[in-house]
Amino acid sequence: MNCIEVNACDLTGRALDLAVAMSEGATNLRFDTVACWWFTLNGVDRVLSSGWSAAQNYCPSTDWNYGGPLIGRELISFSEVCSREKDGRNVTSWLATCRPIHQFQNYTSRNSVFSGEGPTHLIAAMRCYVASKLGARVSIPKELLQ
Repeated sequence: MNCIEVNACDLTGRALDLAVAMSEGATNLRFDTVACWWFTLNGVDRVLSSGWSAAQNYCPSTDWNYGGPLIGRELISFSEVCSREKDGRNVTSWLATCRPIHQFQNYTSRNSVFSGEGPTHLIAAMRCYVASKLGARVSIPKELLQ
């Protein structure tokens, strides 16, 4: 598996979901014959996709059932960054911020504030969470970025 380093603030889709899983301690990343990325999290096999059972799906950047509990646990807060018109419609961007409340891998100071921006609350929050746990740059399988 070929991995490349990407900025946490640029992650989207399955790449962002995998980075969240890695932040949560996921292991055993693998690609199977039905074209799905699987990993093990807390002893349970999970898939980077929707459409499987709720016990197997893992998509915290698009589903509040997965991302919502992380936002609450990590005390992530939001503010509206900007609201602008694009292609005749109003577009809002969100800024998510959090402070370290646990002993993180890249823990630098109690005064550290991590942030992530995105077009939705979930994307902004998951980018913030990944940055707080793994740092500003993350190693992701190249295939997930296509």
